[in-house]
Amino acid sequence: MNRTKNTRIKSLYIVMMFVIVTFAVTRFSTIISLADGSGVAGDPYTTMEETVKAVRRGLMARESTITVHSVLPAEYTSDPNSYLGDVYNAALVHDPSCPNGGDYLESNRGAMTASLGGYTTDLTMTYNTPECGQPKGYLDTPEQEVKTLQALDAAVTSLSLDGKTDYEKVKAIYDYVRLNVTYDHSLTDHSTYSAAVLRKSVCQGYASMLYYMMLKAGIDCRIITGNVYDADGNPEGHAWNIVKITDATYGTKWYNVDVTWDSDNGSDSWFLMSDASFDPRDGDNPIANVSHVRDSKFKTDDFLEKYPVSAVDNPFKGIEGVKLLGCSAIVTDSIYVEYWFATLPNSVSTDESMRVEFTFPRNNSAYSYELTYAQKEPGKHWSGEQECDVFRCRIPASAMSDAVCAQVTTSSGSSELYRVSFKKYADVLLEWDAHNIQTLGNYNRNILLSMLKYGGCAQRYFNVNPSVYADEGIDVSSIERNINTSGALPFSQKPTSSDSKIEYYASCLMLREHIILRHYFLVDDSVQPDDYVFSRNSNVFTAKRSGNYLIVDVTDLGGVKDLDIAPCNLHVKRKGESSDVLSVNYNPMNYIKIADTKYNTPGNTDVSDSLYALLKALYNYHYYSEADY
Repeated sequence: MNRTKNTRIKSLYIVMMFVIVTFAVTRFSTIISLADGSGVAGDPYTTMEETVKAVRRGLMARESTITVHSVLPAEYTSDPNSYLGDVYNAALVHDPSCPNGGDYLESNRGAMTASLGGYTTDLTMTYNTPECGQPKGYLDTPEQEVKTLQALDAAVTSLSLDGKTDYEKVKAIYDYVRLNVTYDHSLTDHSTYSAAVLRKSVCQGYASMLYYMMLKAGIDCRIITGNVYDADGNPEGHAWNIVKITDATYGTKWYNVDVTWDSDNGSDSWFLMSDASFDPRDGDNPIANVSHVRDSKFKTDDFLEKYPVSAVDNPFKGIEGVKLLGCSAIVTDSIYVEYWFATLPNSVSTDESMRVEFTFPRNNSAYSYELTYAQKEPGKHWSGEQECDVFRCRIPASAMSDAVCAQVTTSSGSSELYRVSFKKYADVLLEWDAHNIQTLGNYNRNILLSMLKYGGCAQRYFNVNPSVYADEGIDVSSIERNINTSGALPFSQKPTSSDSKIEYYASCLMLREHIILRHYFLVDDSVQPDDYVFSRNSNVFTAKRSGNYLIVDVTDLGGVKDLDIAPCNLHVKRKGESSDVLSVNYNPMNYIKIADTKYNTPGNTDVSDSLYALLKALYNYHYYSEADY
């Protein structure tokens, strides 16, 4: 798989047009500084610093023509033409207090022409973008830049970083970019807009998005460009970042990070690395798909002295020996995420208190929904040639876009927090499939699309994480099917009871990480929850009292493939007796089919649009989960 893409090479094309004009004073009185945006003629800028700021403002505003009126500094009197280029280059200098300047600006600009006119002391400086063709002056439009900054600011705010340590900020932002952007194997767009708004980009977009968010959160960061190498030793242009972390224990250090590679590989293998690990060598030769070789301007003594990289890899990883190799999602009739760890050391695996805890936060609410401890998959598992311990977690459909967090805990401490998103993993699979990097086949493709559609509809119905829906950016038209209502058991056929103290009242379908059928029974005041036994097959379900009702949840229905198990017999017996007093035979598909009939009946008020969309998506998910369709 080709992981890296060529980085656009940008240049400032300067057209030298220095002209001495005797009537320049009159001419300058009409000059308007577009960079200021004031629309009012004014005196020339008297310092280079003021001139640089004006040009920077014009670049930030994505102005196609930037005209400034400046006094020529004395040191440029003998060579006023060089002032054009020096001002422009200075406008692109990194400033930690300016997230949309510096490397961000450098990453989103293309080519410009420049012209110069005026006296030897007063100059008219004009920078223009090409009117057509390539290279473009900017990689985005002014309107797109506004949307980009809005999206990035909202993303930083959503992470609630106030009061966090530098490491916690860096990890949260890194994971956000890693999970919310998918690598664009078509190499269509390199801009930050493509990463932040379209959520699909190449290394340039990833690196500039990370740069902005880090600086916005108060973390210094730089974009580094250079080469990585394929298996044949051929160099490929690439972009990554270095980030600065100040910590009471480890001091202030810079670390290498490559969010592009970790995003496409579903890991955090390239997070907080030393130069020795980031650019290892086989003798003097770079190593394929590993070595990151910087461009020369990032290897100067001055640069290396200003940005010294830590000599050790991530010191914040927690429990020694716990290493995440990757994550995956299970494309089946249930929704799972998996974490693949290098085989845990004995000191961890033999600790009786060792757990892998799974949680996933809701972006639009204050609570975190904590899942049960992860299930360790039995047997041996392999990632390439490395043996792994695999932990699996089942999640509800409405959590497909959430960052599901995993953390290894023992009596002596915890590992770092690892995050994965089902949607992100699915987006990568679909992108690989579209470009024949790794094909899915019809079964996997259709069930994956139907799962994402179901997840998106669940988010809309339950109003969960509206910042990104599971089916966002996905074409699901090919898997849309109408509900076949034949065979539905009408609710008018109400189950009858031979016991006067209990009767069937109603049922509903619960869509959580498991599909649950909830039954309500109207009971006499004297009835206690354990007076009756509620069973299906060999499974017994506990009843709960709520007012005049007993509530029983049937939880053994399996995945969506089992929606049409007919009948779904729930047997109700008096405690200690062998005969049924009542039997409920409805199955989940019955509710879907009846809802379809009600929704399509004129004057329907029982089934809302969002509920119907959810049930229809569940129906399609069920259909494609069956291998013999």
